[in-house]
Parts: sequence; C-alpha cells; structure tokens
Amino acid sequence: VDSSIQNSESLDNSSFDWPKILTNVPHNAAVGLILSTADIADLRAFEKEVFGKPGNRPLLEKVIELMERASQVDATLAEWPKSLPKSWKWKKGYGLDHLPDDVRASMVYEDRMDVYTDLWVANTWNSYRSSRILIQSIILNCIPWITTSSEAPSLADQSTFACLITQEMVDAICASIPFHLGTKVSGGPVVQKDTQYPHADGTEVSRDHRIAAPACGGYFLLSPMMAASKASCLREGQRKWLGEQMMRIGKMYRVPNPSNRASEKTLHF
Repeated sequence: VDSSIQNSESLDNSSFDWPKILTNVPHNAAVGLILSTADIADLRAFEKEVFGKPGNRPLLEKVIELMERASQVDATLAEWPKSLPKSWKWKKGYGLDHLPDDVRASMVYEDRMDVYTDLWVANTWNSYRSSRILIQSIILNCIPWITTSSEAPSLADQSTFACLITQEMVDAICASIPFHLGTKVSGGPVVQKDTQYPHADGTEVSRDHRIAAPACGGYFLLSPMMAASKASCLREGQRKWLGEQMMRIGKMYRVPNPSNRASEKTLHF
C-alpha cells in the first residue's frame, strides 16, 4: 500500500490480491489504518492523471472530481481514531525541566510533549497524520484551479479547514519527537544513561522504551517529519524547527542526508 501511495500507482495495478490478504490478517489498529489509507493510492494515481502532464491545463471537471474524492477519503480516514482503545490515546508529557531554555526549545516544539504506550503506537499515529497531511495537500492543490463563482464560497471554507487539519497533524508529529528522541543528540542506537525522555504524570520511563527509542526512534520519525516539513500553511518557524530535528537525526545516526533516506523509505509504515 505504501509503495503504491509513494509511486502514485493504483492498487488495481498491484500483483497482490489485497482484499484477500487483509481478510486473512487479524484485525487490529494498524490493519484498520491500512484499510483506511488504501484508497489514497488510487487517489494519488488519479492526481497524477489530472496534473501529470506538464504544460497542459487540467480539465476543470477532473480537478473538481479529484477534490471531491480527496474529501471523501479524508472523511473516511478521520473515523479511524474512533475505533481505537483508550490505551492508544497519548498523554501529556512531563520532564526535561533541567535543560536550559534554549536547549529545551531546540528539542521541544511550543512546549508540548506527548507520551504514548510505546513507539509502535506512536509510529502508527504518525502514519495516520502523514496520510491526512498528504490528502490536505491534494485538496489545497486543487483549489486554485477551481474559480467558478458557484464553487468559490465553499472552497474558501474548505481551504481554511485543510490548513487547520494540516497544522493539527504537524503539531502532533512535532509533539511526538521528544518521546522518540529524548535529549539524545549523538551516539546512534547506543543506549546512553544520561538521555532523558518525557514521561506521563506519576509514571517512570520504562526500560524497554530506553532501549527501543535510541535503536529505532529516529528511523520511525523520518517519514512523518518529511511529510510535516513539506506541508503547506505551517506557522512561522515550524518548518525550520523540523529541519533542525532532521539534521539532529542525521548527526545521531551519522546519516549525511536524512531527508533523502526519508524519501527512500515508505511514506507511512
């Protein structure tokens, strides 16, 4: 599914029988998200068909159809969180108070830290957010092409809504970064005893998280951070802050161009 989304290819062209495969897979939150995002592959393929010819003005009716389909897919995807157990809801994070203000600001965006049950849950949530950011970008790309007076009032509202959703998703991705990286700035996957992670009120950071976070936390963040940094209508300075976090991951894992690695990696899972 992810490969098809990234390459703007319809799942109809896939050699796999996805409905049959997913029918035989135990249903859980991640599978539910895959089912909810499967239509994005077809949406990207249609977007490529509509806008894929440089120099050619896209047909208005096709652009309207694309935006309507994107809105429908987004509405379906927005239902996914309602299916999750309460344990999947993130909690407000505390800690890292010992850091100087400038250092803390470089690791914590807008003083918000979210804590999850584990990295897998956080990664699944960020996959959801990346998907919704992608859909909003398709909607926002369609709007300038639709200029008829009958469509204009609703388009103004839809543009505002798409920007609000985009900002909400990007803010949540930023708030997950301290949970993934803690205060670590170097040393790769090696556990460092002095690395601090945010914790929920009244709880301690688990030993499992202290081992898993340096091993794969940065890797899990690459794709959602790339999606977030490419998003439209972000508040001032947020894109720069995300770029600094990408550079931090590159330094930690000695990856020269982490943004390139993110593009090589699948966008979601």
